[in-house]
Amino acid sequence: MRKRVETMRTRRLCAAMIVATCAAAFAADAPTTEPNVVTITGTILEVTGRALECYYHITNRSSHDLWLCESMSQGKSNFEALVCEDGKTLLVRRRLGFFSDLFVQPPTGQHVRLPAGTSRTELLSLSLPVRVRRILTGGGRRGQSLCTKLCIEIGYYDKGLPSMNLPLPYANMISETLDRKEQVVIPHRFDMGEQTLTFVVENVRIPCLSEYGEVTPTDTVFGTRVAIEFKPSALPFLFPFVDEQALLSEDEQQRMRSLTRATIDDTSSLRAIAEDLRTGHDGAFLCVDATAVVTSYRDGARIASFVIDRDGSVLSEGGQVFRYPGRLPSLRAALPGVQPLDLRIRCARNLQDLWCRLSSKTMPHEFSACVASGEGAIAYPPPDEWCDTAVLPYQTWDRTGTGASVRPLRCPAADEGKCHYAMNPICEPNSPGDMVLLFETKAGWNQHGGAELFTFDNHNPKGGCVLLNDGSVRFIRTEQELHALRWR
Repeated sequence: MRKRVETMRTRRLCAAMIVATCAAAFAADAPTTEPNVVTITGTILEVTGRALECYYHITNRSSHDLWLCESMSQGKSNFEALVCEDGKTLLVRRRLGFFSDLFVQPPTGQHVRLPAGTSRTELLSLSLPVRVRRILTGGGRRGQSLCTKLCIEIGYYDKGLPSMNLPLPYANMISETLDRKEQVVIPHRFDMGEQTLTFVVENVRIPCLSEYGEVTPTDTVFGTRVAIEFKPSALPFLFPFVDEQALLSEDEQQRMRSLTRATIDDTSSLRAIAEDLRTGHDGAFLCVDATAVVTSYRDGARIASFVIDRDGSVLSEGGQVFRYPGRLPSLRAALPGVQPLDLRIRCARNLQDLWCRLSSKTMPHEFSACVASGEGAIAYPPPDEWCDTAVLPYQTWDRTGTGASVRPLRCPAADEGKCHYAMNPICEPNSPGDMVLLFETKAGWNQHGGAELFTFDNHNPKGGCVLLNDGSVRFIRTEQELHALRWR
């Protein structure tokens, strides 16, 4: 398996090199796009006795960001695989831009930003024979098929995301805990204007079964030691996004960049990782730009190996992919010096989520969708009620009032408490973008004030997060940095 990943990295072309066809999911409504705005090159296809594997590079050749669909459901399977009516084509797709009335609760698709001039390398891997997975599609052929053509469809948005005319708390809640400058969740029934990236590989032999075949992970045997090799290093694997890395000091970034190998032999850590691996959902795709090859040993003898991508998806030795939406927190917790940085990132995401709640937006900056009036937030809530205002509308989807509705108010690195943030009462929606809006403090509720309430004690190494009025987050380490901020 490691050799196949290395082969993908070094082989840029092959006999079956394919350039993508870009087509509109809704021809009448789709925006005009630049020619070849997205391309796929360097496709490497292998059909072995156990698995179908297809590597490809998605490149954004436009002058603006694109948003790729990386998951078409937050449920168990997050992709579709079906045999087309011709009986010869295996269609594997992750896109939401087509009509379906098969569900009561619409599925939600997660999208990831692909900046202008950048590329993303992915692997499609399915164990053989390929079994049908359906989310939006019903019916289909029955029995066994030997497909001679593989068709992959990936949905994307060109020039921004659509506005979601949803209840604002729901639109916010489905994307919370993500880095919302990089990832966003969109429900199917409001998904308009999606473009489709399509490419085809012919002259293959892929055995398929029409029966539904969701796969669940088997128990992982870890032995007494796990060796991890990060490719290219731990920094892009653990903290792939620009905003995440900006919260780390130069020394912390360099330490993560120089970390290419690690060993875990603590029994409780190995047990926790094994428990996490049992919770995986059926998947098919990996982003292999940054990976970790995990190999377990017992008494010096190798017993198992698998590959993890930066989003927490795992490729087993049998070629099956499993998704872990929490990005395997037990693995991150077991790596020395990583958990405090991970908690800092999660704290910053809390503040980003609170900014969206208080600003009546679903995403920061140019990817924001305002409330139905189109005016955005007229004013922030009164400082002595800001926590109540941030929580109350979300309790419709959190009946107990102890879950998702209050989660962003609690710093994950702090001790017990209802809320670990305070509001700067001087900051207004039309204040300068670099003015402090929210900041870390000791536990309380509806706290408001200035720098005197800030605490450095929630994190180790010491420091605290501040949310600026433009939605950006900074990590403050010294009194000098604290008082250099704009408070008025």
